[in-house]
Amino acid sequence: MLRNERVQESLGAAVQPGMSCAAFGRVVVEATAGGGTDVRTRAQAQALKRVLVALDPGEPGGLGLDPALRVPLAGALAGYASDLHAMLGGNDTDYVTKAAPHVPPWESGGTHHLAVLPRTLKEVLREVSRDPGAYVVPRTAETRTAAQRLAAVPAGAGGHALTVPPTENARALGFLDGIADSVVGGLDEDEERSALLSTQAVDMTRTCLRTRGVDGTTRRKLLADVEEHALGGVREATRRDRDVDDGPRRPVRPSPPHVPIRSSTESTEHMHHVKWYRAAAAAGAVGLSVLLVACGGSGGADAKAGSGGSLTVARVVELAREVGEDGAETCPLPYDVGAAAKAAKLGGTIEPAPPASNTADTPVTAEDGSERPEEGTAWAVNPGALVSCSYRTGGDALEIHTIGGEKQGVVSIMAPVIQRASGMSASELAPYVTAASKKQPGEPVATGSGNVVTVRLDSGGKGDVALVLTVGDSGKTSLEHGQVLELARALASQAK
Repeated sequence: MLRNERVQESLGAAVQPGMSCAAFGRVVVEATAGGGTDVRTRAQAQALKRVLVALDPGEPGGLGLDPALRVPLAGALAGYASDLHAMLGGNDTDYVTKAAPHVPPWESGGTHHLAVLPRTLKEVLREVSRDPGAYVVPRTAETRTAAQRLAAVPAGAGGHALTVPPTENARALGFLDGIADSVVGGLDEDEERSALLSTQAVDMTRTCLRTRGVDGTTRRKLLADVEEHALGGVREATRRDRDVDDGPRRPVRPSPPHVPIRSSTESTEHMHHVKWYRAAAAAGAVGLSVLLVACGGSGGADAKAGSGGSLTVARVVELAREVGEDGAETCPLPYDVGAAAKAAKLGGTIEPAPPASNTADTPVTAEDGSERPEEGTAWAVNPGALVSCSYRTGGDALEIHTIGGEKQGVVSIMAPVIQRASGMSASELAPYVTAASKKQPGEPVATGSGNVVTVRLDSGGKGDVALVLTVGDSGKTSLEHGQVLELARALASQAK
């Protein structure tokens, strides 16, 4: 590709003979990005289109992409989230008529758009997705776009205004499901496949329809259509030869009577697949978080004023800014973890430690989403801040997340954290978040796994503040469920 004259023309002098694939990937990202904005110039969109076209092998399965290019290309694609959604969704004629390699990008809505042939997009996505860390990037972008499209459906809408967004979402997400199947070989016996990926479009649609009060008959019919469109996306992505129509078929997911004993090689592959699916599930949880906030389905009950003091949204924002991007060693929140552990009858010690869930190297991290939040994130819908304090107790990671938002329903922003720690599916996650959001301050709500507890806090009557306590990971902890519940209750009583 370095020798492709049109690619060199688009990427400029930064492309040098003999440069590494990693360096070339960085050049692609820089040449196609919009400087942190959603506005793309013609040159930027043209550069990405030429790179994608140059990668097209001309035959199914013929693309061999260097691993160092997977994440950069995934990021470049995700930067054109609306174009990616339209190409995957298949309902916009512009993306059909302008997909040929010789057709340049076009301007609409104040930015430039691009389209490539379906075969080109499929082959690039398949190769990019061999790395779970790369796959999750466009998956997260598409999930956020899908959530935004659902949230934009007007209350009381009917006809195409109601049906097109969820079915278009379903085809796009189904296509990415098909990419998943083609990359990891299905792994039919792995329950995480059906639990974490295949129902996402249906779960998201059901969640938003319920919050909008759509009647049962309409809801059932639309959900059936959504499922069928999702399966259509799967079929399209897994069809190796577009010229051969192998007829309608559903992905087969048998339930074997036993789990086979795997060799060491098979076990390694299985763990890679599990890691891969969990990464994809995390992307789904991010989208569900945006959806719950935007659709208003997790709107909390009005908080009754407490008599023992409150932790305001403004204070959470202030503390998040004190922690900053570099993190901190000491938790700035008013928690006496030792006293809370004693109240919960925990043995052993609890020591500050960097969180196990990400690459932070300090026990305290923060997000300030109160000013200029990134478009497409939950903060853009409900501005606020998050402060997370991490510890170790025995062999478990213990994390105390305190989040505040200007609007009710702030618990939904924590959906990805809750899902990761509890191991619950999307169909379980939405009802849990909604239930926790409707509780009065001080009333703890535990997940079925027992290792995650959410408690809304007294916010002083303005906005919404909540505490999310996680102990362990993926639904597993060495503590008794009652101990986790009492620990959360004790911590919540200190938040003033």
